[in-house]
Amino acid sequence: MKLLIEKWLEDHKLPEAAEPLIWDAIICYKSGAYRASLLMSYLGFLVTIKHRILIGNKPNLLPLQKWNDKLSGLRNEDQWEAEVYSALQKKETTTGSGPSRTRTEDPYFPITDGVRQQITYWKDRRNDCAHNKDNIIIAAHIEAFWSFLMSNLPKMTLEGGMVSLLLKLDAYYDPNQTAAGTPLAPIVAEIHSSVEQSELPSFWTEAFTVVGGTNDWFHDLRNAFIFEVLRSSTIAIKGSLIEFIKRDEPKMLSYIDIHPEFVQMLDYSEQEIRAFWKTKTRQRTNPLKIYASLLRNNLIPDAEIEEANNFFAEKLEYTKDGLDRDILNQKGFDKVLYKKLFTDPDRSYWKFWETINSTVTGYLQYVEFLPLNNDIVQFICEELSKPYFSYYLAQGLENIFQNNAGKKQEFKNIATLGSIAIPDRLPSLA
Repeated sequence: MKLLIEKWLEDHKLPEAAEPLIWDAIICYKSGAYRASLLMSYLGFLVTIKHRILIGNKPNLLPLQKWNDKLSGLRNEDQWEAEVYSALQKKETTTGSGPSRTRTEDPYFPITDGVRQQITYWKDRRNDCAHNKDNIIIAAHIEAFWSFLMSNLPKMTLEGGMVSLLLKLDAYYDPNQTAAGTPLAPIVAEIHSSVEQSELPSFWTEAFTVVGGTNDWFHDLRNAFIFEVLRSSTIAIKGSLIEFIKRDEPKMLSYIDIHPEFVQMLDYSEQEIRAFWKTKTRQRTNPLKIYASLLRNNLIPDAEIEEANNFFAEKLEYTKDGLDRDILNQKGFDKVLYKKLFTDPDRSYWKFWETINSTVTGYLQYVEFLPLNNDIVQFICEELSKPYFSYYLAQGLENIFQNNAGKKQEFKNIATLGSIAIPDRLPSLA
């Protein structure tokens, strides 16, 4: 069985000089040589930080002389470890206080004081190992240090963990750098270890800016990013993204169009749910998909379902989705739709064919997916026997009957039993 650190190393590329040190540490750990394991782990950590400074760019507000001195110290084999530690411990310097507080010098690494304190703790444990001090080193120490590495190493970049992750996200959405179909999950998995909780709102803003810079006309990439975060992230990260999306209605509604189950994650009250379906859903591309999800998750009280059925049936549309049809029919939507399509319309208007044309999708979906009866068959045959008729209805029904032998036979049987004349405009039924 692989250790967690082994799985982590498979997904996170370390410098060429650092990775063998961590693997040696794993071998020592499995052999019970815990002091050697912690020494090699800590050394691998320092080598990684050294590499990041040497290949990185000078922080904007760091004096050039300090930067050059640091690079020189890192190249000195007798003092590089101390130079790495001092770089990690350097904080920003400021002048003034309150609103007038101004940064005058950047740190090397924009990390929190808490992380700096942990680095000092692990430096001391490294010294325990190197100088054979009395403190006992056990397996738990190595496991804890590896947890520290996995949680914090992605944050320790000269730009800061969030900026580094955004650069990875930018490269991911650049087709010149990343092939289509490359999994997004490894980048999303780094949010937890790269972005501080307090930085998450800013991160979402910047991340969606990166995604928005692509040719994502139908928001497929944006919705895929949201889905991956909600699928695989921690509760805290999911909660932060949900709160962010709730404040951005266009993003929220676009995602709900594809993933209507997201509504239950919004923690809406009954009043907010009612306001949502009454004011936000019917103008969407697939309102019945959203309505079916609301019903499936019991988000609409029983006392309001009749009203909701009438509200959504006003669109005079049905759905091809079998699961959605099941819940809609259980709640009586099919009966309401039947009434609005076949009973309520005033067919005496001589241009009624225009009315059918404007809602022909609903008529065709009803015929294809719901049981027929004598009134429906008579309605269709009478309308298609008129001098002025709906060409779209006739052609749509012909397509259904040619591809669905069961529905064709059902229609013919009802017509025969009811002595209903089938019009010539349905030649497939002849």
